[in-house]
Amino acid sequence: MKKFVINKNDLKNNINVIKKMSDKAKVYAVVKCNGYGLGIVEYTKFLIENGINDIACAQTEELMKLVDAGVKANFIMLSPVVNEEELQFLIENDIVLTIGAKNELEEAIRISKKINHENVKCYIKIDTGFSRYGFLYNKVDDIIDAFKNRENIQIVGIYTHFSNVRDKGWTQKQFDRLINLSVKIKEAGFDPGIMHCSESGAFVKYPYMNLDAVRIGTLFLGRSLFKTNKLKRIGKLETEIVEIKDIPKGSYVGYSSIYRTFRETKVAVIPVGYEDGFNRNKLRDDFSFRNNLLAVGREFKKIFIDNSLKVEIKGKKYKVIGRIGMFYSIIDITGSDDIHTGDKVLIDISPIEVSSEIRREYI
Repeated sequence: MKKFVINKNDLKNNINVIKKMSDKAKVYAVVKCNGYGLGIVEYTKFLIENGINDIACAQTEELMKLVDAGVKANFIMLSPVVNEEELQFLIENDIVLTIGAKNELEEAIRISKKINHENVKCYIKIDTGFSRYGFLYNKVDDIIDAFKNRENIQIVGIYTHFSNVRDKGWTQKQFDRLINLSVKIKEAGFDPGIMHCSESGAFVKYPYMNLDAVRIGTLFLGRSLFKTNKLKRIGKLETEIVEIKDIPKGSYVGYSSIYRTFRETKVAVIPVGYEDGFNRNKLRDDFSFRNNLLAVGREFKKIFIDNSLKVEIKGKKYKVIGRIGMFYSIIDITGSDDIHTGDKVLIDISPIEVSSEIRREYI
């Protein structure tokens, strides 16, 4: 048996801390990637129960799941959509759209006329340096035209997304580009509306950038690029020991025979492996010369630190030995006579890494 356990009190603590930190800024809870691994429907309902009513998603399928489950909230779609069927669903359900190009605006207007919807709400997405979605920040005429040509469309605001919040200078430049654009929109006689740019990292690091709203995702889980003392890490993968045995000195453990015992060893087997998300590391996606060197440097440093994987049994930490299998791991429990098959094992793992096939349980 395995399940991912979420402590309601810890999650409620994080929600309250973030609401207090946000001050006057509206909090948009981002629930993409299955609610960052907490189960999108259950997690969204919990957020709403605790005063977070503005819910943002990155895919239409996520919003469909929430609507089908009967969840009522102020929904925001953070990605542009041009697929007719998806766009019609979003408009029919009064979901706030993201518009990042002229053709996207035209398509939203066309669908709104088709279904006789006269007040489609949307944000204008501004590309201030991410080079992903959005009108380029320096194409001011195109952006102003979007404010002019908006039949059936109500523009509720503008926003951007930071690409590297660790770099203060670059983040400041992106922020300034958004602010300067808002001034030009006002000079053209239009209201830029609700403005936001900060996600979890910028929210913690640069509170003066919070503007009218903030988009919070991983921070609700107590996980951040920057230190936050008042937040609690959310969730642990829970399983149980299925087998215990004593193996002799010199035994190979796991696939590829990369680990060999140096003494008589007592091991416990748990039915959790990389298919469940345990140590399923993300592959690198940048292989430039610079980043290849950085990757080598990071691996070299690991020689001098204990970076072994550990699990928790009866309040104590025990080391994983050998290679992790698809559906199992082997734990060194030598010297512990109070551990038995069926005992609970806890694994500290980011919820988003845990397989969606594993049941989420709120306690």
